[in-house]
Amino acid sequence: MDGQNTILSVVGPLGGSVGALKIATKALLEKEPWLHDPLVVEMPWREEQEDVIKKEDKLSFGIMRSDGLVGLHPPIERALDIVVEAVKKLGHDVVEWKPPSHKPIMDLAVSNLPQASVNASLTTLRPKHGALMAERIVSVILFELHLSTRQN
Repeated sequence: MDGQNTILSVVGPLGGSVGALKIATKALLEKEPWLHDPLVVEMPWREEQEDVIKKEDKLSFGIMRSDGLVGLHPPIERALDIVVEAVKKLGHDVVEWKPPSHKPIMDLAVSNLPQASVNASLTTLRPKHGALMAERIVSVILFELHLSTRQN
């Protein structure tokens, strides 16, 4: 979001198949985004790595069900369980990954959330959603952040 450089966002492609994701990822990497954004890691598509992986009989998949702050909604958890079971039936490994707690970094981010970031959020949201809705969205976000810091 313009003006908010404290917490960086990440987006990724969505697709209906592995092939669709491959096409989207290759097309993106062919544009060499690292030449336009210094925060993007220089990592072109590597056909040789893809070929090595295709020859593997057994792959490993990491599953993160929670970051320690936010859990899965029951339908998402059920879908993830179905995928994990299917992957295991195909003979692959599934590693349940429990990351270090995100709470300390979230507390730090919230405590350092400057008013300028709120103003930047309003500036970005107003043209898209109208002034009243923008203020409501930011109010809800700030209220949620306030509650999360009080639950220590």
